[in-house]
Amino acid sequence: MCSMKLCFINYGNNVHSERWLDFFVERGHEVHSITDQTGPNLPGVSCHSWVPVSRLPKLGTVQAAHCVRRIMGRIQPDLVHAIVAGTPGLLGALSGHHPFVISVLGSDVLSSAGAYDRWLDRVLKPLALRQADLIIAQSNNLLGAIQRFGLEKVPQR
Repeated sequence: MCSMKLCFINYGNNVHSERWLDFFVERGHEVHSITDQTGPNLPGVSCHSWVPVSRLPKLGTVQAAHCVRRIMGRIQPDLVHAIVAGTPGLLGALSGHHPFVISVLGSDVLSSAGAYDRWLDRVLKPLALRQADLIIAQSNNLLGAIQRFGLEKVPQR
């Protein structure tokens, strides 16, 4: 089997992220995790932090995006996978790296869960989703939620 260099952008304390990371580590891939924390302490995973050092919150996302691009420049991943369409998805989209995958989990894209309560989310989440080469959704309900943005090339299972 050919080993790949994978880069996940995710929230640090997320069981879904840990499952993805474990899955690929167990199959012999080089796995990197860029998180908002020190990252999950998982064997075989190289952890990096996107946390900005700015005290100005408005600059936080810009600094985080720059940090992610810098980390990816060092890693040179074969694939980037954001776990959720929120901040991880946005940072993945702003990295400009392809192939780029986003896994949506529910509360990040379902209006009924408050995914678009903030005006910024109504702008940035669709932008992130449109930049993805592949979107992974675990249910028809989630597929419908992302298709409302005109994302017609969502694979059906």
